[in-house]
Amino acid sequence: MVVSTDLLVDFADGKKIAIAIKPVSKLSEQRTIELLQIEKSYWECRGVAWHLFTEREVTDGMRENLKWIQPYVGEDVADHYQLSLSEVDDLIRRIQPHPQAKVSQLCAKLDDQYSVEPGFHLSIFRYAVAQRFIKAPFDQPFHSWQCKDLAVSEKAQANEVFNAS
Repeated sequence: MVVSTDLLVDFADGKKIAIAIKPVSKLSEQRTIELLQIEKSYWECRGVAWHLFTEREVTDGMRENLKWIQPYVGEDVADHYQLSLSEVDDLIRRIQPHPQAKVSQLCAKLDDQYSVEPGFHLSIFRYAVAQRFIKAPFDQPFHSWQCKDLAVSEKAQANEVFNAS
């Protein structure tokens, strides 16, 4: 019998985390529990943190947000959608003066203001969130996000997507 781990995350600092992924419905089965205990013991003996992940770890808001950004995840997405880092930079500059505005509504207004195709600014926003240039509160559904809820990430600053000067 082979026992395997679903995910092993290696961090730059040398630490690791082993993650088992199981549906909650399987956790009532004795054999599943035995296998998880073996897996946990294996990793703990090697000094690796072990975690069990179930669908309960993902809220409805997170699930909705992940589905919403999924088309914009990947390395060649910018080429496919013909997006540039300068457009992300422009979007960040355009939304910052409006902290109380809902992002989705502001993006629609920006489309009108700049006479671009409807959904243009929202596409850039989805790309920026998916690529982690903008940090957003994933525990809340995307349609409720306000500009004040967002943060420009270190990744954006390191890639000079946003220059506050």
